[in-house]
Order: sequence, then structure tokens, then C-alpha cells
Amino acid sequence: MVADPVLLESELGYIPKAQDYLTRIREITRGGHDFGLVGLVVQVVAQKVERGDQLDLAETTAETVFSSPSATSSETGRAKTGLAMIGVLRGGRAGAARFYDSISARKGTTLFWVISADRLLGLLSETMADLEQSAAHFEDALTFCRKAGV
Repeated sequence: MVADPVLLESELGYIPKAQDYLTRIREITRGGHDFGLVGLVVQVVAQKVERGDQLDLAETTAETVFSSPSATSSETGRAKTGLAMIGVLRGGRAGAARFYDSISARKGTTLFWVISADRLLGLLSETMADLEQSAAHFEDALTFCRKAGV
């Protein structure tokens, strides 16, 4: 998958190399391909390098998916996941609440190799100031990870 090198390099701390790969992904999407992927991957890298301007790019790119008549359910799912994570990073209740229900439908799974759905639900709940619900989601995420052996 085209996003794997971006995520790998950013996890290893090789941010300039990750940004090079990210540039390649953006070039691919200019041809009308998966904007949801870019919206998801850009925010992951932006989180690592703590660059808010990258979040704006990720948000704009992911939002493009919702106006596209040819967007697949996979593209839409990646865009929703990326936007939900951006909502958490920005700390806005409305942004966090916007995708809570769609992420909730994916409980007990991972979301596009990036994050456990239960962990993201915990982060969204925390951002929405529902700490009791947040704690329950984080417990579910721990259980999920333990079962997976991680």
C-alpha cells in the first residue's frame, strides 16, 4: 500500500523521508484517487511532527471525499477516521462528536491499520467530556490489544 512507507518512516522518526513519501501520495491523489487515504495519513504524520498546518491540509483533503460522487465506502471510511482523529487533536467537542457513531459501528476492530476503533472512541469520548464512557472504551481497547497479543 502506498501509505505504508509514510507511516513507517514517521514511526521511526525519519520525518523528512516521511514527508517525501507524503508528497508522492499527494501527487497520486491529484489524479482523482483516494483523498480519504491522504486525509488519514497526513494527520498521522502531522501528529508526529506537531504541525497544525498539516492538519488543515488533512482536513481539506478528507472533506473532499464527502463531495465526490465516486467515493468508495473505503475512501469515506478513511476520511471519517482521519477527521475523527483531527477532531481529537484539535480538542473540539463538535469535531469529536461528528464521527462518533460511524466509528462506534467499528468497535472491536482496527481502523485502516492505524488505530483501534475502541481507542479512538475513548479519545473521542474524552474530547466530548464523557469521561466514564471514555474509560469504558479504553478498557475495551486494552482487551482488544491483549487478545491480539500486542
